[in-house]
Amino acid sequence: MAKIPTTQVFQKGSVWMYSPSLPPAILFLILYFFACLYITYLTFYRYKTWYMTVFPLGALLEVAGYAVRIYSVKNQGNIVRPPPRDPLPTPEHSPTLPLNPTHPFFLSLISNPKKAAFIATLTLHVLAPLLFAAGNYLLLGRLISHSLPTRHTLLKIPTRFITRLFVGFDILAAAIQGSGTSIAASANWTGLKALSGVDVLVAGLAVQVAGVGVFLLVLGRFTFLVKQLGSKGGGWGGLLVAVWVSSGLIFVSTSIDWRRLVGEREGGC
Repeated sequence: MAKIPTTQVFQKGSVWMYSPSLPPAILFLILYFFACLYITYLTFYRYKTWYMTVFPLGALLEVAGYAVRIYSVKNQGNIVRPPPRDPLPTPEHSPTLPLNPTHPFFLSLISNPKKAAFIATLTLHVLAPLLFAAGNYLLLGRLISHSLPTRHTLLKIPTRFITRLFVGFDILAAAIQGSGTSIAASANWTGLKALSGVDVLVAGLAVQVAGVGVFLLVLGRFTFLVKQLGSKGGGWGGLLVAVWVSSGLIFVSTSIDWRRLVGEREGGC
């Protein structure tokens, strides 16, 4: 049975799940910034593919996430501050209401912006891959509609349901991860409630990994069928490669995040 921590859940004196480094944060901030500009140009000006808005939005979240991470890396010490023992001036204000401005969590954010920065960077880096994955699901749906018969199936999944199925995976993973982050943050990332929040967050990442993993299997089946049918790609062969690379990177990145969180949860808690 895991022991209940009386201090922060993760690093000593910090809620970081690992020891963050400043140079990589700066590097990826620059890379995502220029990538965001380029993909925004392609989406809204050159090709006007409005349904692909998730890609520039995801890149923008990554830029914001790394910008906040730079601040967090330089202010790791004392990120978490215990909430006031009696922050509620009157019994009419219930601390269980999430939108209550006198809730201990909101009071601690106001009094300690370092904690708010950590929560922001964690949330942004969780949401961005979900948006990128949703974009890949939309792209595969478009490719299927242009290359396979209407009533075809991939791994016994009707092609007309594939986009909706995997976008549903995305929404479910986002909801679970958001719930886990909120639970842990409301407990100041300390104590049994914080552990429960981390467990929920781990479950959300597991759902995301499973969804992307199944998507890769479907993508592999689609690629095989396209080659079997003798399709030359119709000009979208490069797009299929991009979906493969993007989905593979999302799967690896999310798997690493899940494994790291599980390891820190078992080792530090």
